[in-house]
Amino acid sequence: MNMESITIAFVGDVMIGGEFVPYAERKGFDLLTPFKNIVPFIDGSDILFINLEGPLYEGQDRRRDKTTVLSSNSAVISLFKKETSIRVFNLANNHIMDYLDQGLEQTLKILSENGIHHIGAGRNIAEADRGIIVKCKNQHVAFLGYTSNEPFVGAIIASEKEAGCASFLNKDKIVLDIKRKKQNADIVCVSLHWGREHYQFPDYELVKLARDCVDAGADYIIGHHPHMIQGIEEYNGSIIMYSLGNFFFPPTKSIYGRSQYQKASGKEFVVVKS
Repeated sequence: MNMESITIAFVGDVMIGGEFVPYAERKGFDLLTPFKNIVPFIDGSDILFINLEGPLYEGQDRRRDKTTVLSSNSAVISLFKKETSIRVFNLANNHIMDYLDQGLEQTLKILSENGIHHIGAGRNIAEADRGIIVKCKNQHVAFLGYTSNEPFVGAIIASEKEAGCASFLNKDKIVLDIKRKKQNADIVCVSLHWGREHYQFPDYELVKLARDCVDAGADYIIGHHPHMIQGIEEYNGSIIMYSLGNFFFPPTKSIYGRSQYQKASGKEFVVVKS
């Protein structure tokens, strides 16, 4: 059977929240205004992949071990809602559980209601680890998402009875997940929320992990979390994107009211279309 060409677009961290929302309200402009020049470029893709940095929810019950908690305005749904494309949101990151179980539950509900696929987090470890396979034209594309609870990442990892994210710290399990997905998919995409913030280069062990994932059958590795662009590598015919940077990540405030701004490198990003 001839394989019809498909185009996948990958973007990094997205958080339509923080100080941007009240600023936009004061100025009276639409929350999607900053994206007007790039949306046509993204809209030409059959599949769009993003990392959603924070839940679609804001409430009183939040993580108490963090000075900065994030949430994203539901406008993010409108931004990426295109009926002719498949949208996949990665939730395996250190902010999706900032408003704990309620925040995750509300996010899952909104994404499902809007026909958006999601990976990497769930009500328990079985859900978080599950991954997805989507059919695009005549090809099957698999997505898996992982993060970690290492101190420089700090995600909440799911357990059998507790909500949270899938972890990449058990490499043997990830390799097995990839091999299983590869049996039923033409393309396998692995999202990894990893590394150290504001580092220009990935640590050696992350390079090794990415290459091991490729050797197991992954075609694309999509990295994010460092808040800046890191290298893109072609390895054994696959593409490793170590960090795509912040697609949109405005200033935030800590729980103490202190404003926090991105460094200059945090205002740069890459969109990869393949």
